[in-house]
Amino acid sequence: MPVKREKDNRVRVQTTEPFRPLIDRKHKNYKTRFLTFYGGRGGRKSWEVARALLLRGAAEPLRILCAREFQNSIGDSVLATLEDIATEIGIAPFYEFQRNAVIGLNGTEFQFKGLGKNVRSIKSAEGIDLVWIEEGETISSHSIKTLFPTIRKKGSQIITTFNTGQESDPIYKRLVLDPQKDEIDGRNHYVRKVTYLENPDISEEFIEEAEAMRRTDPEGYCHVYGGELWTRSEAQVLAGKWRIGEIDTSNADGVYYGLDFGFSVDPSAFVKVWIVGNVLYIEREAYRVGVEIEDYPDFLDKIPGARDYKIRADNARPEIISHIKKKGFNIVSCKKWDGSVKDGISLLRSFDEIVINPSCKGTINEARLWKYKTDRLGEVLPDLLDANNHAFDAIRYALEASIKQTKEISIRVA
Repeated sequence: MPVKREKDNRVRVQTTEPFRPLIDRKHKNYKTRFLTFYGGRGGRKSWEVARALLLRGAAEPLRILCAREFQNSIGDSVLATLEDIATEIGIAPFYEFQRNAVIGLNGTEFQFKGLGKNVRSIKSAEGIDLVWIEEGETISSHSIKTLFPTIRKKGSQIITTFNTGQESDPIYKRLVLDPQKDEIDGRNHYVRKVTYLENPDISEEFIEEAEAMRRTDPEGYCHVYGGELWTRSEAQVLAGKWRIGEIDTSNADGVYYGLDFGFSVDPSAFVKVWIVGNVLYIEREAYRVGVEIEDYPDFLDKIPGARDYKIRADNARPEIISHIKKKGFNIVSCKKWDGSVKDGISLLRSFDEIVINPSCKGTINEARLWKYKTDRLGEVLPDLLDANNHAFDAIRYALEASIKQTKEISIRVA
């Protein structure tokens, strides 16, 4: 959406109806305490909120807190997003983008914090005008209970963006399913579901990917792109086994890398995983549709350590493996046997739990959507649906050395 500068140095902003309360002072919800935007991929929720905060911070001095549950470094924050958007809309000269903060010429300040490890430090924060909670689907109940009553300045607002997860997610229960009156001054909530269908600038490539999933996996499409709740069922391969979070890898038993090659609309998936005791931790992913052969070295370099450790890859593309090997990677092809997928799933389910870093969005979506076939009566069948399995194929390859091959024994009957 363009930003047009007037002669008196004001800017004229265009936006879609769902996001008007962010920037339109005449909108009835402009001063609403809680502004919540959730839904599916491509709804441009984060872009609209980031732009609104930059514009509002340029219009008057504000203290703005950008928060998420997990932020190990400033690289995990939305600082880079804010800088990119400020450049795109032409107001970058107004802001100084520092290593850990953004400062406006009028004194506006953006701060960045991870709530999971620093939520108690937020208690001492005074004078916060606006809070932006990004990736709200990962926010814990503890963070919500601590943060919300802490932001108590008169006129302060809490803006939340997230992709729809499960009904049990704390942020969904608190802000969508059962929005409560703010305990400070009783102002109400503005809650809006947004999908890519309301994004006027969505690309043709994005639409093609969405339509491909609509044809091949309607249920997955409704969740990923339509922003509908995902209900856990026994058909899920990893039902009850995984969660989003972080763990300490200092006492890990090993780190492993796995690669699955994409084809057509299927993504390529490259993962870095750890085994800590009897917990599997997926720390990093590279996940993208349309990776060309010559682009794989750059694709792999997105994950630290890719050139230092052995990479185990799908053996279906020996020409790509050869190309990657020539570029200095220690990559080998995995073996496959009848039942290798089933044996890999047995290994995955043998862990006490599977913990997925919140940055691994492709893996998280697959954990929700990877499932077995069901019959017309809803009974779960032993056959897997060939969809939403690319990250976990890569994970199986990474763990190949630990997968025990089930041997079938034939008995001659006299």
